[in-house]
Amino acid sequence: MTTTGHSNLPATQVQTPLSSFKQMLERAMPSISAVLPRHLTPERVAKIATLAVSRSPLLLECTPTSIVQTVIISSQLGLEMGGPLGHAYPVPYWNSKLNGGNGGRECQFVIGYKGIIELARRSGEVQSIEARIVREGDVFEYEITDAGTRLRHVPKLDGELGAWRLVYSIARLTGDTLPQIELMSRAQVLAIRDRVQRNARRKDEGPWFTDEEEMARKTVVKRLAKFLPLSVEKAGDFRAAVELDNRADGGENDISGLGFEAAEVVATEAAPPPPPPTRGAAGLKAAVSKQAPPAPTSAPEAQIEPEPEAAAVGLAPAAGGPTEDEINRAECVRQITARLAVLSKGKKDAEAYKSACLSSWSDGWHKSETELGDATPALLQQILTRALES
Repeated sequence: MTTTGHSNLPATQVQTPLSSFKQMLERAMPSISAVLPRHLTPERVAKIATLAVSRSPLLLECTPTSIVQTVIISSQLGLEMGGPLGHAYPVPYWNSKLNGGNGGRECQFVIGYKGIIELARRSGEVQSIEARIVREGDVFEYEITDAGTRLRHVPKLDGELGAWRLVYSIARLTGDTLPQIELMSRAQVLAIRDRVQRNARRKDEGPWFTDEEEMARKTVVKRLAKFLPLSVEKAGDFRAAVELDNRADGGENDISGLGFEAAEVVATEAAPPPPPPTRGAAGLKAAVSKQAPPAPTSAPEAQIEPEPEAAAVGLAPAAGGPTEDEINRAECVRQITARLAVLSKGKKDAEAYKSACLSSWSDGWHKSETELGDATPALLQQILTRALES
């Protein structure tokens, strides 16, 4: 923590990757809401995205903008990202061009094979698509004749599962009697994997390392998709998602020309944040009248979530309504208390640390947090100013 020359208290990191992501997600939520289909709500999207990010340490190392971009792409396609349906995933990748060539992680949208199948079905031109793994010990017959393709697969259900050796996909188009079939050997699939990972910084992370069989299914579904006679008008999302995934396989995190809204949103997110909401009387009057002030974006106290009891201090209006002076005083107390909660979180002796902070900010005013209301308005303002600089 840094102060204005009266303390040697240790520095404390206030902005965390998760809180930074939450702030950016909140600012992008209007754009996300505008592209959501009926079966998804903004609240569910935010909950699933935050949960997915919080569960992955590597995602927290990614740039917040790239994670939000992934959320928006998933929302526009109407696919749950990181949810139980397996539609799509936020995947951290190493980008050597970030940070002036020093490299860093950024998040990419990776669609699952179930997501590709879902988009194909929504087009109305595909009745069904499935992808199957053929293992050692399975009975499998595949024959191509002038009358069509014949496939017979009897999986081995007893004992341990054998290693996978083939993967195939079957699509049935609306109105057609004969299915479309695509088959790939293990060697063909792994050759694609190796090409995709050629420039990867590490081979022991990412979906090919953690979910090889799922990626094999997606690979054969994408191969089959090239031969499906789907119209651009009805299968736009399907084609855009497959092309985006092809670009990701080629090492590009590029959404240009695919009709996604994320490009404009990300450009907005990169701009300086809007000014903070009105402080003092105007801010607290809105709270007292149950009209919440605008969501803070750049004020230091808004960079993490304060403890609930800390955020509530000083908000109770006096009988008959608060005066202007009471409003200003209560707002100062609220912000100081919230800042103390932030800085003392995780400290071994939080109360002693808070007292040290107050003493430093007030040039030796040795009072506890609960006695902030006894300070003069001028001293409260001084404490608040120094608290926000810490």
